[in-house]
Amino acid sequence: MRTPLKQPAAMFEPDPRSVSLARLDAAGTHPNTLSDHHRDIAGVQMTAAVPEAIREEFETVRNLYLYSWHVYEFTVPAVLYALALVEKAIKEKCRRSGVQRPKHEGLKGLLKLSIREGWLANDDFPFALGFAREEILPAAAPKSTPTIRSVRRYAPTGTGFCELLAENLPELRNSAAHGDAGLGFPATALRIVEVCACVANGLFRDSLHPNARESDQPTA
Repeated sequence: MRTPLKQPAAMFEPDPRSVSLARLDAAGTHPNTLSDHHRDIAGVQMTAAVPEAIREEFETVRNLYLYSWHVYEFTVPAVLYALALVEKAIKEKCRRSGVQRPKHEGLKGLLKLSIREGWLANDDFPFALGFAREEILPAAAPKSTPTIRSVRRYAPTGTGFCELLAENLPELRNSAAHGDAGLGFPATALRIVEVCACVANGLFRDSLHPNARESDQPTA
């Protein structure tokens, strides 16, 4: 159910779905609170190396997520805006690096370009360095072969997780643009916004550490 236009007296009341969620942390299981919700998004930040214009727009993303406490559906435009900033950040990185890009390249192509240029690696996404699920098939396997679910750890200097993002983020943006309610679940939206921030931070990492990747050799 979508939230109808709120009346002034109810503007700052929490969305019932927000307070119906529970969380498990060091204190045990307890109801979700506004402080918890704020803490979640406050921890997702872009570094000072990211161009100021992009960082300023990202504050709108964070505020959209924060105010989803009052209007649950605000998580979807937060996701859509964050994904739009990924494309904007890559274009700006190309401009600053003097890298030519196809004029009408989409998000998928831009992400793949970023990987080829060495601007992104798995270690830009700390949560990908733990165990992650991946489908593994022999190269010659027919399409009808059932996939094998395996668990692996992404190599920090590899690009396997980045390649997955290049395939998945454009699909997520398309879903968000069509108002996919499935992206509105706060934990899902938060992780997507976090991924977008990590992309921007990775693209401009060298602005803080010019030699950070001089010796990196992607491995997986």
